[in-house]
Amino acid sequence: MYPLIIPRKILLPLAIICFVMMVTGGFFKISHQDFFGISSNIILGIGTGVLLFVWFIVVADALRNRVKNPFMWIIAFLFFGNVASILYLFYRDQIIIKKEKNNF
Repeated sequence: MYPLIIPRKILLPLAIICFVMMVTGGFFKISHQDFFGISSNIILGIGTGVLLFVWFIVVADALRNRVKNPFMWIIAFLFFGNVASILYLFYRDQIIIKKEKNNF
């Protein structure tokens, strides 16, 4: 099992903050409001940038390690990017197939 490029204790809160920023930015965009003078476009732009950063690290980790159901995870990353990234980071130890040692 290869380690993450950035530790999970940093990446998981970053992904959760990104999710909150995307939901908040979307809400302010729909309701045509600003957040203390900050445009919803700025919130969505920062959230998207952080999402892509986290997404690339998580997808690279999923491709580098042997994971259970790799096709399902790649499809989940494509269609449910941030939620799938959070779930992958949360359950990473159970998802990755560990190599068994031979006792020969």
